[in-house]
Amino acid sequence: MSTETNPYIVSSDIEGLFDSWSQKTGYVSPSYDFFNGARNDLENVLGGYFPEQVEIVHEDELRSGLISLAKNCTVPIISLDRAYVDQHTPNIVGFLDVTRMVDENFNDIGLKPRPGYPPIDVQLDSFRLGKTSPVALLDDVVFTGDGITSLAKQLAERGRPVVKLISGIGITEGMQLLRMGGVDAQCVKEYEAVIDEICQRDFVAGAPMSGRTLLDAQGRFWSAPYFNPFGDPIKWASIPEAASDDFSDFCLEQSIAIWRKIEQLSCANVPVKAIPRLIRGMSENPSISRELVNFKRNNSSSEI
Repeated sequence: MSTETNPYIVSSDIEGLFDSWSQKTGYVSPSYDFFNGARNDLENVLGGYFPEQVEIVHEDELRSGLISLAKNCTVPIISLDRAYVDQHTPNIVGFLDVTRMVDENFNDIGLKPRPGYPPIDVQLDSFRLGKTSPVALLDDVVFTGDGITSLAKQLAERGRPVVKLISGIGITEGMQLLRMGGVDAQCVKEYEAVIDEICQRDFVAGAPMSGRTLLDAQGRFWSAPYFNPFGDPIKWASIPEAASDDFSDFCLEQSIAIWRKIEQLSCANVPVKAIPRLIRGMSENPSISRELVNFKRNNSSSEI
């Protein structure tokens, strides 16, 4: 299928993620209208690169759809997603915390545990289930299906065959790979083919669970949002090369607006060290919005 007719999908998620973060920290998250405006602005900017192809899937639709599918699942569910479901979601017995990790040159180094969590094999061994117990996996997006297939193999080796997959967004290639392997793969929304599928959080600096995880030469972990200079908008988000700098400037401006609004509503600065996902190259400024403004002034659309 020609990419000229394929959609560019963005799964909305930042409202719920910031709400959860604010409940834990005491900072005040912006309103629905504010986040809706941010979604519309992102859609308009992306629409300039992919005319009439951008579709933003609202997080309420994904959350309610995933919860419904989980409720009807007849086997225990292990979730890779924390954006749309939590420990109170029906049939979820635990979470597998993994991330896509890259090196300092943004080269992929595979699926790894999220910083602060045990190795993947330790996490897989930790689920308290029967000696042989079929399970389901839940994730927000299934693209190629390779990551899920690898995890399913490791679970099967532990006597926990994966018989079901529940996903928010599913791309037919990945869903079919799982189905051909005997997995009952279901999703809230399935697309035959897409230009790309991106989580909105990956375009916001410091947002909860945002970006890929960068491992530097000193063994430190950082968030790598999907825009310059922190990440690779061309390779990771299919942004046209000629537009990558302008798009990155938009993402930085939107990140500033979100953090500035949080600070205004909270009547307090949010220190850089307090943001959910630390970013390489930033100083320990007592205000994340001011640090992002300084960073834009000194480094926007340049290399760190």
